[in-house]
Amino acid sequence: KKERRDPSIVNGSRRKRIADGSGSRVQDVNRLLKQFMEARKMMKKMQGMQGMQKLGQKMSGFRLPFGR
Repeated sequence: KKERRDPSIVNGSRRKRIADGSGSRVQDVNRLLKQFMEARKMMKKMQGMQGMQKLGQKMSGFRLPFGR
């Protein structure tokens, strides 16, 4: 359960155990973990972009007291 919550704790011996248990190679487990971490990073970026988009929408109605 800890490995599912925090994949960064999966060290070499855990990767070997996962590979043996799933009938795959350690390289396959490494590839899967790398893809998962990249997808997680991308989702965080997307969430940040949504936050910036919402901020931009809020700011679009805001006018500065000086200027035009």
